[in-house]
Amino acid sequence: MTILSNNYSQLHAVIYVYLYVALYGDKKKSLDEIEAIKNLIKDWDKSGNVDNFYKETKEWFEQDKATGNRKNSFELCVDYLNECLDRFHKPAFIQDLNTISKADGEIADGESFLIKEISEKLGCDFNDSKNESTQKESPKPVQHDGYSGFNVILQSGGANKLAVVKLLKEIMKTDMKECKDMVDNAPSLLKKGIDQTTAEYIKMSIEEVGGEIKIISNSSSNDNSLYTVIFKKPGADKLQMVMLLMDIMKLGLKDAKDIVDNPPSTIVEGIDKTNADFIINLIEKIGGEAKAVILPQSN
Repeated sequence: MTILSNNYSQLHAVIYVYLYVALYGDKKKSLDEIEAIKNLIKDWDKSGNVDNFYKETKEWFEQDKATGNRKNSFELCVDYLNECLDRFHKPAFIQDLNTISKADGEIADGESFLIKEISEKLGCDFNDSKNESTQKESPKPVQHDGYSGFNVILQSGGANKLAVVKLLKEIMKTDMKECKDMVDNAPSLLKKGIDQTTAEYIKMSIEEVGGEIKIISNSSSNDNSLYTVIFKKPGADKLQMVMLLMDIMKLGLKDAKDIVDNPPSTIVEGIDKTNADFIINLIEKIGGEAKAVILPQSN
């Protein structure tokens, strides 16, 4: 497993990659891009330590210049983030790199090359934004198809969370970090639209190690309407709400922050009542407010 020095955290790795793309990818060394980096990381840590993180990373970056080690550290950070970031935050990270590179009006060839390299390492789709308009577009609500069957929701990890995490790794076929996030942020949607036998098996397996599972039948409801979820208020912890919307909408940090700072906004549309209620529950759990509105039926 790729690891950083004990002196550095995940945020240090993020900033290092930001700096490398901005300073090595663009010969103009744009101050606008450096300012964009600082703006992107300002809301990552409510303790007020972000300035220190940036200063420490910049010192690390400069130390590597003296030893010719910047490329190695860059690759180390990308590998580390590939292991640490979940499937939602990886594309958001790439979007943030595009945002930084556009800060001076265009994405340079070197920046485009580096972002493509990082995208491939993280297993993300790469869209060459050099040929796109630099005008910012408002994020679009997530579109979902309705589905039948059963949803499996992890209500709680119980007393033995580690056992639940290990079991989820087998069930979900994903890494330990993502499974730990599901347990720590319960209620979490584990499976949707699956058959009843599979749903009951998952419920039985997780409850055997102390977890709590809820199964919801989509087909048992007479409500066939589709719903839009409207985000109304962020609550006291705006940073946590930003991170949640990044997960739900697959957005970068800046776009998610814009939604949190400027409610009301439509965040998801075209989903059934069960899943609309699930998303509202996640938002309300961290102090926010949202509502579900029925989409008008087309004739």
